Amino acid sequence: MNYPYLLSSLPIVQAGRKPAITLAQVREEAQRHLSPADLAVFTALADGSPCSHPFVRNWRSFETQLRNACVRERAARRGVDPKPHLREQDGCDGSLDRRVQAAFQSSTDPLARERALDALRLERLESLPEYPFSLEAFLAYWLRLEIATRQAAPDPEAGRARLRTIVENA
Repeated sequence: MNYPYLLSSLPIVQAGRKPAITLAQVREEAQRHLSPADLAVFTALADGSPCSHPFVRNWRSFETQLRNACVRERAARRGVDPKPHLREQDGCDGSLDRRVQAAFQSSTDPLARERALDALRLERLESLPEYPFSLEAFLAYWLRLEIATRQAAPDPEAGRARLRTIVENA
């Protein structure tokens, strides 16, 4: 696999800006350029399938801890027990819990809070790849692209329409 070529051919992804490439286009590039074993790891990450690759396990462990910290914050605000909503996690980083708490306290705006949580995710991604031109770097690119795509997607009218549908069906 020629990771230097693949990664240098992809456009830069920046949080808060609409990506110049779609998730579907990156999937096509992955299918064209990755070896079968690397493609299986990428597909597992992209689809949320089980995977024992160290990068994927590390990322999922981080994401679980981040989400559990969010559950605890939301439960504390509502005065409910968070235990039924917590997922089993590997390890515990107390500084992450404090940073999630700070993100919740910094703003009452859900979008601003979500951006603060995405900043934690992006910071974590910067620390994960061991080599700049590797499968791990490509997986980190994918995750940054997912974040940027999600951030570029908010559409207030679509959100209101979705809310109306949820309320009507409740």
